[in-house]
Amino acid sequence: TKGTEKFLVQCKQWKAFKVGVDVVRELYGVMAARGATGGFVVTSGRFTAEAKAFAEGRNVQLVDGPRLFSMIKQAKQSMS
Repeated sequence: TKGTEKFLVQCKQWKAFKVGVDVVRELYGVMAARGATGGFVVTSGRFTAEAKAFAEGRNVQLVDGPRLFSMIKQAKQSMS
């Protein structure tokens, strides 16, 4: 059926600047438990190499600070 896909989003304002693999693993576990199609981890900082490697091949998108800033900038431009 149309419109039944579920996506989960987890946001982290990370004081240590880098979001580690545990955060991504946690979201992936919740996705499996809830039958989600995919997920996003969004941070104002960056991701560790381990977090990026874990997300590869799984339907988990990692959005770091620079990518988030770019997305916000694009959204603002399309609104004006």
